[in-house]
Amino acid sequence: MKYAVISFGVRTETLGFYNIMRSYGVICKLISTPRSIASSCGLSIKIDVDSISQATNILFRRNYSNFEGIYIIVDENGKEKARKIL
Repeated sequence: MKYAVISFGVRTETLGFYNIMRSYGVICKLISTPRSIASSCGLSIKIDVDSISQATNILFRRNYSNFEGIYIIVDENGKEKARKIL
């Protein structure tokens, strides 16, 4: 299993970005932030890896002061590992 997670420091930005992503037709889901990501408000946005470039374009068009990162989550021997890509 491989997917991407977008993390913010505050829930209002997480929810706002989630709604914007959906308005652009990006398939996304609100999830509890995976434990493999150390910091966050506890709520993150899960997207398909193929949607990262579209998410990045949307992200940089707006001012998100509490954006923390985009992570790739992979399953390694039954344990989730996060790798920060932005």
